[in-house]
Amino acid sequence: MSRIGVALVSFCLICLFCDALGQIVFPGYDTEEIAQSPVYWQRHRTADRQPLISCKENAVNYDCLFKNVHIGDSEVVSLDRFTDYEQPYASNYTSLAFADSTIRRLSKVFLQVYPNTTLLTLQDLQLRTIDRDAFVHGGQVQQLYLSFNSLSQLERGLFDSLHSLQIVALNRNRLSYLPVGLFAHNPMLFSVSMTHNSLTRIDDRTFTNNPQLESVNVSSNSIEHYDLSLLSAAYEIDVSYNRLTQVKLPARLGRLFASNNHIERIVPNGQNRELKELSLSNNKLSNIAWAALYPGLEELDLSHNEIEEVKNLHLPKLKKLLLNNNRLFSFALVKLPVQRPLRVLDLSYNQLTYVESSSAVFDGLHQLYLHNNEIVTLKLSSNNILQNVSLSYNDWDCANLRTQLEVIESSVILDNDAAPCKDGYIMENQLCCKEAKKAYLDRLLEQIRQKSVFELAKRLQCDDYQHTVVDIDKLNEALATATVQSPDTLRDEVNELQSTVTSLTAEKGSNEQLLTTVKQNLIFNMERYGADYEGFDTPRMMADKLITKLDARNSVRKNQTISQWQATNEKNAEREELKSVAGQLETILSNKKAVNTQLKQDSAKINQEIKKIQARLNANAASRHIYA
Repeated sequence: MSRIGVALVSFCLICLFCDALGQIVFPGYDTEEIAQSPVYWQRHRTADRQPLISCKENAVNYDCLFKNVHIGDSEVVSLDRFTDYEQPYASNYTSLAFADSTIRRLSKVFLQVYPNTTLLTLQDLQLRTIDRDAFVHGGQVQQLYLSFNSLSQLERGLFDSLHSLQIVALNRNRLSYLPVGLFAHNPMLFSVSMTHNSLTRIDDRTFTNNPQLESVNVSSNSIEHYDLSLLSAAYEIDVSYNRLTQVKLPARLGRLFASNNHIERIVPNGQNRELKELSLSNNKLSNIAWAALYPGLEELDLSHNEIEEVKNLHLPKLKKLLLNNNRLFSFALVKLPVQRPLRVLDLSYNQLTYVESSSAVFDGLHQLYLHNNEIVTLKLSSNNILQNVSLSYNDWDCANLRTQLEVIESSVILDNDAAPCKDGYIMENQLCCKEAKKAYLDRLLEQIRQKSVFELAKRLQCDDYQHTVVDIDKLNEALATATVQSPDTLRDEVNELQSTVTSLTAEKGSNEQLLTTVKQNLIFNMERYGADYEGFDTPRMMADKLITKLDARNSVRKNQTISQWQATNEKNAEREELKSVAGQLETILSNKKAVNTQLKQDSAKINQEIKKIQARLNANAASRHIYA
């Protein structure tokens, strides 16, 4: 073989060997080995000491949602912990919120990283302390939500840099006072909410520099002083569940909720034609002469007060009037306009006996509640438009009741008396009544008789009769059937009855307190879960709304769970598929390795052959030289 032929054979074999080596799949660096490299270890040890803070994802109503951020009371947060710091896209984030996080102390770095924030939600973070300069970079913030935290105080000047602030919410914290001038530098402030705290007083200077403030809600505190008239631009104020003894309304106020206080007096502040809705239930009002100052009222709730008389009340736009659970013995409205706007009237649980003078008003109502009074006669016309009416537990005259039941649709009557009726009364269409030729004369004579029996009992059996409470019917029965007993025995019985009355009164107070607590919890949960709450909603209505909202929320969560489960199944299937592919690739790799090994062996043999050929060539070259 010539030298050129041998060289060509060698070149071809080397090319084949190199091509085979080029097809070998070399294993890459293992990720675990990289993770253990000194540089990687050092970087992640630093992150373990101070976890990085970054925007995890977008959410509904928010550009950026932070998750699993945890900052202690004394922990110092540096700008280096924010992955978005000095990044150009950080200036595009305008709405921030946190989820599944705990921030005990808030510093200025958050707004320093995101300087264009307009909506900042810091709710339910167990926040205890806010640094005085926390909002120094918050010149763009318009909405600030700090509810459901553990704030016990706010530093003076805390909000001074929030020049664009319009809405602030501090509900469900532990605030006991507000520093003077807290909102002095927030001229655009529109709405303030500080419910369920421990505030005892709102200083008169608190909102003097807020000319655009229209909505204030400080319900469920312990406020004893708050001059509402200083809120000159306010449209809606809620001071329910506090300890106010009087209120002075702003001249332009549209809605006031002041139930569950100790209000005895409405301080005059001129006429207000803008007021549409006024809730003053569960207070200590004894008259409503002040209502004439608010001729534009459409809804008025005065239930659970101490009002004894309603006379010459002229509210031409009134649509809803609640006077239940008062001490009314007289009720008369001024004749309303032809259109008769009043549609709902509740006079239940009072001491009314005569209401015929209001018949024209009753005819134009949709809902009329008269149960638990002492009403004897009613005078509805056949033209009434009642849709709901309650008549139970009154002192009806049978003849009048039969006449009225003929002009009232049976389907609109909501209630009935429990059988059996008391002595002298009969059941007429499930309502107890009494037959009498002259109804009111009969009741008058009965009152005179009961008074005579009562006076006789006082003289005979009660030394301290001025402070003794006696049930007339039970006393009559006792006088008719009881044997003669000594005054000492009767005193013991009276003492026992007084003890029972005291016990029942305490039980009633406890039940009322429990009902108040339940209502507060309902309001809290409605706010928390986003259910709509109206000022006149009863606990039952609120519970129904909350249940509906929670059902909808549960349905959404179920759908989300199903979607996540389906996505998980898809991911598992994808993982199994990848495992299968990885197995195939491992098999291919093993085959390649075997081929590589075989090629190496073949290459070694070829190299040996090449060496032998070269040795022969060298030997032959010497021979050819001799014979040349």
